[in-house]
Amino acid sequence: MDNMKILKRAWYILWNYRTLWIFGFILAITIGGSTNYRFGGSSNYRNDQPNKIQGSFPVPWDSQTFQDPQKFLGTMQNAGNRLVETIVSQHEMGVLVGFVVAFLLFALLVGVGMTILRYVSETAMIQMVDGFEARGEKLTVKQGFHLGWSQTSWRLFLVDLLIGFIPALVMLVLLGFVGWGGYSFFTRFGSNPGGIVSMAVLAGLAFLLLLVFGIYFVLISLLRDIIVRACVLEKLGAWEAIRRGVSLVQSKWKPVGLFWLVMIGVGFVWWILSFILIFVLIPFFVVSIILGALLASVPGLILGFISSLFLTSYWPIVIGVVFGLPLFILVAALPLFILGSLAQVFRSTSWTLVFRELRSMESGASKGELVSTQ
Repeated sequence: MDNMKILKRAWYILWNYRTLWIFGFILAITIGGSTNYRFGGSSNYRNDQPNKIQGSFPVPWDSQTFQDPQKFLGTMQNAGNRLVETIVSQHEMGVLVGFVVAFLLFALLVGVGMTILRYVSETAMIQMVDGFEARGEKLTVKQGFHLGWSQTSWRLFLVDLLIGFIPALVMLVLLGFVGWGGYSFFTRFGSNPGGIVSMAVLAGLAFLLLLVFGIYFVLISLLRDIIVRACVLEKLGAWEAIRRGVSLVQSKWKPVGLFWLVMIGVGFVWWILSFILIFVLIPFFVVSIILGALLASVPGLILGFISSLFLTSYWPIVIGVVFGLPLFILVAALPLFILGSLAQVFRSTSWTLVFRELRSMESGASKGELVSTQ
């Protein structure tokens, strides 16, 4: 398998089949593109007056709470009951909780919509590249969405559920049990030799779990590119696609592994180039930030005004900012999303071409075996 030929062909398709950019842009928004965004901050606040704060806002625990897991759970339950009573008894808190619930429902609906768009776009892009290579056809955006809006998109979701979400959930549950066991042993034995040995064993078990699942997720990141194309291009169900992808990678592990390393190198080069391009695109970022602030101010002002009818103090401002912030981030980061869309198209196209090559190699080997037996 000629890796350079595949990369050159993917580059050619990227610039000559620009309808794919729309679906790459959707993928860049829904799965982060080629750039990871991390919002966070640090606080220099120091709690120098714990007694005053505890007097104003009484905490629901004392020094004995964390010495017994059963007492800890009971304390947390009492704290939850007090919180519910406080919310019900205070009108403003009840209204605030209503806005929080509304925002969570809105976020849930947006998340569901983004998930649907992601799998529809991924399905459409794979089939469009395959059709371009097989028949030289170029589809419109509408035709691409028609291809993507199919049962295959649902199967891709099931594939990710089986190979990604469920193993991650199992890992978190196991780590939770290990953490709870460590907490129980610590509260029961403290610094006794038995407690120290138990904590060391549990710490080793936690490290082993992280190592095993870490290796699994690294391998599955390689397998997924083949599995989803087996699902889309061979019209297989979720389990069949997983078995087919694993079998294909096992039989052709050398070319697949080598191309995976090539793509890691390409990704590293792209990361450097995108870092440089960020400085080149500073004027565009300024425009997108201003435009994002203007557009986000519309829902922010509307929700802030509505909440001001029921809430006082700074809460209407907080609600306006919270509801307007997602739109601001989306518009302000448009230059990054555009760069990410090109990266998504190139990456998806490359792996689709690799899958086609693997099938050609497989069929060629099968024909050779058939001739030799005859």
